[in-house]
Amino acid sequence: MFCDASLTGWGAVVGDAKTRGHWAQDELDHINCLELKAILLDLQSLCKDSRDTHIRNRSDNTTAIACLDRCDSIKLSLNTIVKQIFAWAELRSIILSIQHIQGLHNSEADKESRIKNLDAEYNVISMDNLEESKKKI
Repeated sequence: MFCDASLTGWGAVVGDAKTRGHWAQDELDHINCLELKAILLDLQSLCKDSRDTHIRNRSDNTTAIACLDRCDSIKLSLNTIVKQIFAWAELRSIILSIQHIQGLHNSEADKESRIKNLDAEYNVISMDNLEESKKKI
C-alpha cells in the first residue's frame, strides 16, 4: 500500500484500488500527524475486510516510518495515532510493516491526497448562496 498525506487530504493506492479523503478544518495538524492519520484511514478504507495477513505500508514521510518502526513516539500526538494503527491491526490479526520510499515513487498516492472535491466546494458555495437568498426574502 502506498500512502500519502497533504494539507489538502490523504490518499492511498494498492494495485488498481485507490482511496482518498479530505481533512476538515478542525482535523488539520502538523504534517507528521496527518501522515500517520492517513496511514490509519488508508488501512481502514482499503483493508477493512483483511484478516490474518501482512500489510506493507509505503510512505515518503520519515517521521511516520520511524514512529511505526518503533511502535511509538515521544510526542503524544504521534504516539496516540501509532497506538490506534496497531490496535486496528491487532483486532484483525494483521502484521504491519513499513517501508520508506522516495517521494517520486509515491506519485499516485500523492496525487490522490491532493485531489480537491469540487462537489463539496460547490455545495459550500451553494449553501452560502442559499443563505444569502433567504436573507433577501
